[in-house]
Amino acid sequence: MAICSGCTSVLIDNTIVSHRKAGCLIYGTRTHPTLLRNLIEHSEQAGVYLYAGAKATIEDNEVRGNAGPGILITEKADPLVQRNDIHSGDDAGVLAHEQGLGTVLHNNVYNNRTFGVVVLTGGRTVVRANWLHGRRQGGLLVDEGGMPEVFENDIEGNTKAGIMLRGACTPHIHHNKVHHGRDAGIHCTEGAGGTIEENDVYENEHAGIGVEKGAAPLIRRNRIYNGKQAGAFYFDGGLGTFEENEVWGNEEAGVQIIEASDPLVQRNQLRKQALADLLLKPMAAERENPHEKVAKHGARHKDIAPLWVHSGGKGDVRDNDIYESDWHGVAIGSQATPLLQRNRIHNNRRSGVFIEDGAAPFLLENDVHHNWVGVEVIEHAEPTLRGNKIHHMRLGGLWVYKEARGLYEGNEICHNAKAGVRVWALGDPTLQGNKIHSGKTCGVLVYECGKGHFVDNDIYNHKEWNVEVKRFATPLFEKNRIYGAHMGGVYCHGGGGIGAFTSDFTNRDSAITRFTLQNNDIYANFGVGVSIGNDGVPVIKGNRFYGGQTAAIYVAGDKAQGTITDNEIYENKDGIVLREGAMPHVERNSIHHQTRRGVIVCAKGQGMLVENEISHSGTYNVEVRGEKPKVVPSGLAALELERKKKLYAAMGLLVPLPKNGVTIAGLLTDESGRTSVHFRHNRLVGGGLGSVYLADYSKGYLKGNSISECSGTGVVVGVGADPEVSDNVISTCAQYGLHVHPGGRGRFQANKISQSASAGVCIEAEATSDLRANDIFDNDEQGLLIRMGALCRVTANTMRGNGTSGIEIDGESLCQLRDNDLYGNKGCGLLVRAASELVVANNEMRENGSAGVLLVEGANPLLAKNLVRHNGTNGVRCESGAKGRLERNVIEENGASGIYAELGCSPTIGENSVQRNEDGEGAMGATVLTAGDEEAAAAGLGALADAMRVAKLAADAEAAVQEAAIHRERAEQAMEAPEEPTEPSELQKLKEQRRAARLALKAKEVADAAIAS
Repeated sequence: MAICSGCTSVLIDNTIVSHRKAGCLIYGTRTHPTLLRNLIEHSEQAGVYLYAGAKATIEDNEVRGNAGPGILITEKADPLVQRNDIHSGDDAGVLAHEQGLGTVLHNNVYNNRTFGVVVLTGGRTVVRANWLHGRRQGGLLVDEGGMPEVFENDIEGNTKAGIMLRGACTPHIHHNKVHHGRDAGIHCTEGAGGTIEENDVYENEHAGIGVEKGAAPLIRRNRIYNGKQAGAFYFDGGLGTFEENEVWGNEEAGVQIIEASDPLVQRNQLRKQALADLLLKPMAAERENPHEKVAKHGARHKDIAPLWVHSGGKGDVRDNDIYESDWHGVAIGSQATPLLQRNRIHNNRRSGVFIEDGAAPFLLENDVHHNWVGVEVIEHAEPTLRGNKIHHMRLGGLWVYKEARGLYEGNEICHNAKAGVRVWALGDPTLQGNKIHSGKTCGVLVYECGKGHFVDNDIYNHKEWNVEVKRFATPLFEKNRIYGAHMGGVYCHGGGGIGAFTSDFTNRDSAITRFTLQNNDIYANFGVGVSIGNDGVPVIKGNRFYGGQTAAIYVAGDKAQGTITDNEIYENKDGIVLREGAMPHVERNSIHHQTRRGVIVCAKGQGMLVENEISHSGTYNVEVRGEKPKVVPSGLAALELERKKKLYAAMGLLVPLPKNGVTIAGLLTDESGRTSVHFRHNRLVGGGLGSVYLADYSKGYLKGNSISECSGTGVVVGVGADPEVSDNVISTCAQYGLHVHPGGRGRFQANKISQSASAGVCIEAEATSDLRANDIFDNDEQGLLIRMGALCRVTANTMRGNGTSGIEIDGESLCQLRDNDLYGNKGCGLLVRAASELVVANNEMRENGSAGVLLVEGANPLLAKNLVRHNGTNGVRCESGAKGRLERNVIEENGASGIYAELGCSPTIGENSVQRNEDGEGAMGATVLTAGDEEAAAAGLGALADAMRVAKLAADAEAAVQEAAIHRERAEQAMEAPEEPTEPSELQKLKEQRRAARLALKAKEVADAAIAS
């Protein structure tokens, strides 16, 4: 049937069937027929064909089974097509092309071979409120520049895409429902454009909306949910804008971007995907659709992200809400490089953003919060994060592991339940300029071969540690500010600090790297600045530690090591604390103005301190404090060993050998396991109570240090301490230069001790010390003061220019003074009070202000082979009942008598050379009595009478001479005893030998008097 130009006829209730061409042909601009309730079927071309500007009203017809389109609109034809059933055709249901117009309204279009509605080549058809469905067809195809307006349609159950946009089309598609399709809901391809907005796209078997091959539609304010694949899928170079949409409940991803696709995704609500169990609920619409479903409350979900970018995908993703996922909020993988900017990514059950497999996205200014993890980066991924806020995570803020890298700059990572930043398994990120703060545990945790470069970050106010490094981790921290943590600034332990491992955790002889803290400010932590624990081996270099921390650096634990160099440590309670198992190398640090101690070594700690400057500490600059050794009776020890042998034998084991030594970088520490410090070439200035305190059975090796200007004593040696102190310069101390307390020990060699306000060296009672080759000069009081009860050996020292005596022996002490040079002291060279066990041999006392040797208060030492000359008064002077045994000394050219004894003094003098003293040669070999003392003269005459009576016993005198020779030989052997004994039995033996020597000397005196008579 042909309806030509100008016709306005009405065709009602006709059957138009089996035409060789169109069933009904309508053309011409003035043509406007009405087709109502007709059956148009089985035409060999279109069912109804309108062209050449024709108009028509086509209503309530059934158009079916035609070989061409059910209704074909072309050449500006403009019909109203409404409430028709158009189905089962071998082409499209409705086809508009070549500027075809028309309104297609409320039609039921289904089961056509291609698409329900097709708009091509400039077609501008309005497609409204139709039901496009069926197992053979697609819903709507817009291609080749088609520009329809498509709205309020129900497009469902199609075999092909519900809506396909192809070519340079620009449709406006809005307020449709596109659902339950066997392909994509909406598919845009081959450069398609247009606007897709306010649609409901759901429960399609492929993507809700798919965009590929340069298509660039504007997709806006749609609801895309419950699809069997992605909600929106950009692939193969898909472009366009995806904005203000709500996407949820899809089984693959909310939005998926792959294969160089680069859409703008903005202001969307992307939330929980993969809703599994569904509940029927009709929606308000003109037709209740039995297929419409919504999510059941509490449904289970798969591991699907609201946004998934992978396989080289790109995209500009900004200002979106991405939340409530049961998996990650955003997943980025396999070489993808999207930009995520100003998104809110929150309340996801896993990571807010998960980045893997070489992806390199940019994340700028996103707010990531209340996820399990904020950002998780693995498997060679290298993202760039700038200006993001990552906070309030259930676990951590940022995880980097499995050889992932990346740049993380200017982010704020805070208020996380676990570590703010966690790096492990060869993760190697660069973090710069971030604020990492206020976490419930630690700020940065690096472990299990983790690496990383942390630069210029603020890391502060964590409940535990700001930084924790363990298990072969080797990060580099530099120029960071680390402060305000409750436990401490940095904790390195459990093998942290050294490693040479690959991803399979095997050593492949690669270069050893170290955990390095360099040029950081570590301050105001409530605990310690840096703690080095078991097996920790960090490099701590060029940092500043300050702000009242309990200790700047605390080292304790089995094989706690590390290298601590070039740091400035000030205004903490303690500077460096070394405890059990510690053995760091501490070099070239400036440690000053601590409120307590600069360095304290205690509880079996050890260490090497070289070329440090330690000054102005509140108590001591260095304190070394050990523990009293446990004394186990040998019988009890044997029983305990047998018990262990039986126990271990029952288990088939051997008793393990003790491990007292610790080998560190080729250096064997003290094998006894005692608290010990190697202290070399340091400069110590100031100190409230003193500079170095070695106490409580500690050991120390002090060599080549400069110790000065302390408010107390330069070096203090406490009970049981046994240091080696050599080649140090100790000066300008407010008390002693060196003070050995009761029970102290030690060897002091080649030190220079000067300008102390009291004695240069003071040895207290029961102290056992060995002083050799020291230069002790210009001290305000004595050069060396030895208290009663001390046991010491003083050999080859120089005592010069001191304010009183060079050496003062203050009471009975078992000491030996040998080969010392005592000169230029303002008082006497040697002052001895009440000491009788003292041996003074081979010393030189010269140029002192008063006597060379002054014996007082009953002193009775042995002086042998000494050179006493050029002193201001007497060579040897005895006062207050002193005696003294003078043998083979050279006493010459002194300012007064060579030997002078006051009343009541009776020195024993033998084989001395006394000459050229100020009182003349007549004093040689004799005791000079005080002038004008009549009582003394009478005593002298009485002694002469006694001698005369002895002369009568000539026979007895010869026998006395022979016996005296024997005793004299014993006396010489006793005087030349080379070492001071330490055992009580040896001490008693020496006392008995000296007592025999005194008896021999007395016998000789009697014999000589008899012979002279």
